[in-house]
Amino acid sequence: MDKALVLTGVKQLAFENLPERSLAPDEVRIRTLFSGVSAGTELSQFRGTSPFMSRQWDADRRVFRDGEPRWTFPVRNLGYEEVGEIVETGAAVEAYKPGDRIFGTWGHRTGHIMREVDIGDRRMPDGADPRFGIFSHIGAVALNGVHDARIRLGDLVVIFGLGVPGQIVVQAAHAPGANVIGVDPVPFRRQMAMRMGAMHTLDTNAGSVADAVKDLNGGKGADICIEVSGFPPCPGRGHAHRRLCLARCGDGLLPERNPRSAPGRRIPS
Repeated sequence: MDKALVLTGVKQLAFENLPERSLAPDEVRIRTLFSGVSAGTELSQFRGTSPFMSRQWDADRRVFRDGEPRWTFPVRNLGYEEVGEIVETGAAVEAYKPGDRIFGTWGHRTGHIMREVDIGDRRMPDGADPRFGIFSHIGAVALNGVHDARIRLGDLVVIFGLGVPGQIVVQAAHAPGANVIGVDPVPFRRQMAMRMGAMHTLDTNAGSVADAVKDLNGGKGADICIEVSGFPPCPGRGHAHRRLCLARCGDGLLPERNPRSAPGRRIPS
């Protein structure tokens, strides 16, 4: 019998049994190999620090307000970065076989049933480390943020937070020709960002990020900031980033362009 992970309260986890059923002719049964834990959304739920668990989200104004929280315990929708192996196929399944490895989103559970038509191109390449599959969804999240930023050739883009999504944002921002500065207190993350395409990196512990960016950019701020840390105090240790450019910190990647900066300006290498 398959089981699903459930958050029953702050820092309280349990497993629930899932109902058993036979496969339909067009379905496959998947045994979960790896399920990635979100360091932002899920750990904040686990620790009880997520504002979604204590305040009401105003979707129209995109702000939190006092009121009935959107999420309550128990939380049963944990997990969105999974990879598994097909262990059984329905009688009509033709494109997949037991042993094929599939990535997708089905939550922290030991197994999952999926229709053949829904698998699409989610089959892992032969010989690939299955752990790569858990990054598919977070990659899409990072890419959406870059698309929302509408980066132009030559823009100066400052990226706060160089964890997994931050490293993907660095690559995606660099690809269309942006000049990327990565900001993070962790040395190996900054080193990785340089390999991923950042022109410069800054340590939040080394002083004002806003001043450092302006020193690199002839006294002007950035064209775009993208907040990927999910930790509001991170950018410039407080609100110093507001002197750098306009950027909304919070859930997801919500960048805004600073009309007063100089688009296309090349920073010194």
